[in-house]
Formats: sequence, structure tokens, C-alpha cells
Amino acid sequence: MARASSTLLVAAASLRALAKDPAVWASGASAAPHVPTRVALCLAGQARTFNASGVHENIYETMVAPLRGAGVAVDVFLALDRESRKGFDYKARPLAPAVRRLLQPASVVWHTIDQASPPADLCASYCGAYGLGCKGVSQTAHQTACLGSIKRREKREGRPYDWVLLARPDAILARALAFDSLATAAATAASFPKGVVFARPGRCQTATYCRSDTWVLASRPAADAYVLAHAEEFRRTTSCAAARREIVDALAPEGAKVHVHKEEAYATVCVECKLYHTVRRAGVAVCGAIADDAIVRQNRLAADGGVEGVDPLARRPPVFFEAPGADGRCGANESELLAMAQTMRPAVRASNR
Repeated sequence: MARASSTLLVAAASLRALAKDPAVWASGASAAPHVPTRVALCLAGQARTFNASGVHENIYETMVAPLRGAGVAVDVFLALDRESRKGFDYKARPLAPAVRRLLQPASVVWHTIDQASPPADLCASYCGAYGLGCKGVSQTAHQTACLGSIKRREKREGRPYDWVLLARPDAILARALAFDSLATAAATAASFPKGVVFARPGRCQTATYCRSDTWVLASRPAADAYVLAHAEEFRRTTSCAAARREIVDALAPEGAKVHVHKEEAYATVCVECKLYHTVRRAGVAVCGAIADDAIVRQNRLAADGGVEGVDPLARRPPVFFEAPGADGRCGANESELLAMAQTMRPAVRASNR
């Protein structure tokens, strides 16, 4: 634990330095391009069912192959946790050779983080994000490590990625990320100088404010705000009560579910709402996306490693990204997004496996 904690602390400090390095952004590509050519896929979190063929093959077929087939460079970065509850035992069983062969990761980083009692350099357990504790810190910590690998690659190559795709290693999509979908997202991003984050509506019982953190497409450098700003908030040690009041007061009028903390008896909100409050404070736009993403537990795996109950991709339309309305803003609710997404035709997939 001490080694993992120290590694992540060094990674966070290095990220702050890289973010200020002009060599990384010298190409001028920090503004969202109209023709995206480089995508970094970050798979971060507990590995769980990642080794199952139906999971990592779906990730390749939906997030990697369609873009590579259209000439987009897609590099895969892994930041995984060996403590994989509800999944395979990665302490005794390494990453499957098929995963490396198929995804060809540019970087693989392993950490072990106990979310129930994380080290103080990751989260001040008596305060945490907005004074609401440490729930969600494990995913943010792994995304921080993943983003560190991405930034080092950018520095080495002297140019940034156009997009960062943040996903879980145990989640699959029922829609493919086609090039046309990415081009549509890029056109939307051009309307938002500080970047945009696309994700589906979350489980916070609010129509528009909250967005799920299972699968996210972030323009570059909006990904920095998504990951790093939230990582910094987890280290809060002062003004905890004021921070709690600020986030609850900001979210309650938006329809977010405000509930009472089970142990501490203060008003609180869900993990996704905390994350997207951070993004909005950074001036990053939040737009909807429909990718039909789902977390795969072991009880959904067939004997051959496939995932039960998944329709063939050829029958499904591609990933749908929301475009800003007449007022220049995003804000469609879940039912509106689903209605718009249903009008899309099934995608023709390109694969270079």
C-alpha cells in the first residue's frame, strides 16, 4: 500500500508539471480539432472481468477498431487495480495474453488502493471531496495514473492527443464509436473554448445535471479538469462544512438527489454529482452521450468467456453525442437523448484485428 500511495503521489506531482510544459502544447492542438486524428483510450480501475474474452474483445470492437479502421491513431493506456472485487483474482492470475495482443497497450500500470481507508496523500479521510468523504477516490486515483502515462507519451512525441476516452476495464458498449460520431463530437467541442465532456445521464435522479462516470469522452485538455481537478478536491482538509453547503446549494435546484449521509448525518450527493460539479466549476461543458454502456459482473459471463445478453453490434447504431441547442448549450434529458439516438442508422464497423 505504501509503495502504491507513494507512486500515485509522485504521479500527481508530475502531472501538474507536465500540464504546464509548453512543449506538450506547442502544436496548438489544445483547441478541439474539426478532424480528430489521435485518441488516447484510458482503461482505469479494478480489472474485475477485463480478462474475459467477451469484455476485452468488446472494448476493442467498439472503442478501438472502428477508429483505427478510419485512420485515427488510438493508443491504449491501462491503470488497473489488482484488488478486483466481483471479478478475477489478478494477484494470482496476470493479465491475459489475449488482452495485450489485441489492445497492444502503450502503458500498463498496476496499483492497489483500499477505498475504505485510502492513504492521506490520496484523500483526507475526515474531509475529502467537498467535505463529503473519499467515496470514488479509487477510480480518480487510477485515472490520475493513467493520465500521467498519457502526458508522458505526449511530451515524448511533442504533441497532444485530440481526445481522451475514459472507460472502465469491466464495462462494455452496445454501440461502436464510429468516426462520424467522433467528428460530430469534435464539431460540438469547437463551441466550447474550455473543452467538453460527453457522458450518459447518471443515476443521481436528475434529468440533466448528473452524468455517469462509467464511460466518458473528453476533449483535450478537458480531461485534465475531469481527472486532476477532482483529484485535488479529494485532498481537501479545510473549510469542509462550507464546501458541503456550497455543493448541496448548487446541485439541489438542478434536481440532483440530496440525501443524508448514513454515518455522519450531513446532507450529501452521489459520486457522479460531485465529479460533474467539479467539471462545471472548471468551465468545461457537459453534454450527453448514448453508448449503451454496461458494467459486466461475473454472473453475466458465459462458460466460454462471452457476455450474455449482448446483441451483435451490427444491429445497433453508433455512439450518439449531443450537439448544443439554439442557446449554444447542452442540456437534453435522458428521454430526449434516447429519442435522438434512436434515429441513427446501424454503423458499419471497420476492423483491423
